[in-house]
Amino acid sequence: MDRVTRIKTTTPSLYPLTAILTDTHDTKTFRFALPADATLDMLPGDYLYVHATINGKSVKRPYTPSSLPGTAGFFDLTVKRYETGVMSKYLHDRRVGDTVLMNGPRQGGHWVDGMAKKVGFVAAGTGITPMISIIRWILTKRLDAELFLVFANKTDADIMFEMSGNGMSERIRPSTVIMSWNSRQWDGQREPGASPLKFFADIFLLRVQRLSSSSVGHHR
Repeated sequence: MDRVTRIKTTTPSLYPLTAILTDTHDTKTFRFALPADATLDMLPGDYLYVHATINGKSVKRPYTPSSLPGTAGFFDLTVKRYETGVMSKYLHDRRVGDTVLMNGPRQGGHWVDGMAKKVGFVAAGTGITPMISIIRWILTKRLDAELFLVFANKTDADIMFEMSGNGMSERIRPSTVIMSWNSRQWDGQREPGASPLKFFADIFLLRVQRLSSSSVGHHR
């Protein structure tokens, strides 16, 4: 078997942008090249720092790769554009052929194989990115773990990472829940004064309780 070089840097390095995929109206996936025999030295959930000079100021922001850890030859970053987000706007203005300065990976809230048999995720918007990295890892390796995901979005048009795409749907266990919750549903269902965190935690616990007593299919 050919030896794979595992890349982890403390000094920022330039990575060439080779492809851009439009995910939603304001979210894109940016693919960056690595040597054909190289991969990022990371566990699912770890992150990179992206560096840039914007309006004369040095800026850096952490982003978790959305590609499967261990992939050789490239890695992906999925980024939502925010009007107040200087780095997200910078990345969305890049074009294929540009280079972007990054260092890492750095340790995040990552997954270690065997650490749990049941794994629960609660995410909103781009907060899904590190969780997708972990979910893809578990599904691809067919690990013995049940996955439960509550995924909140403002509207259906904001939903990132369709689980039916990327060849994932056939690998989702029947006990896995993929659901979204948009702002209209939030306004109609929450108790007066309820915080978003408590609201989604209550939904998550309810779904897990139902899954414990019955087999549930794929929801969105």
